[in-house]
Amino acid sequence: HTSFWSAKSFLDKKKQAGILILNPDIKVENVWAGNNFVIAELIKKELNVKLGSIYLPPNKIRAEETLKELSAVLIGKEKSS
Repeated sequence: HTSFWSAKSFLDKKKQAGILILNPDIKVENVWAGNNFVIAELIKKELNVKLGSIYLPPNKIRAEETLKELSAVLIGKEKSS
């Protein structure tokens, strides 16, 4: 199928989490990438969704840092909407 040849991938800064879009009809409006997470705003026809992927490191301190950074991005995104 042609959609496999037109796939779009988005990775976080550390390449631990990612999103792979296989459907060529889906438009990627925005992408937010941090350390261990990536969020993509996707549009298909009238449907607008946000999809996220997160990797939580096994180390408690690094996992908490990831969640704090993700929270800051989500809060900032809400304020700008």
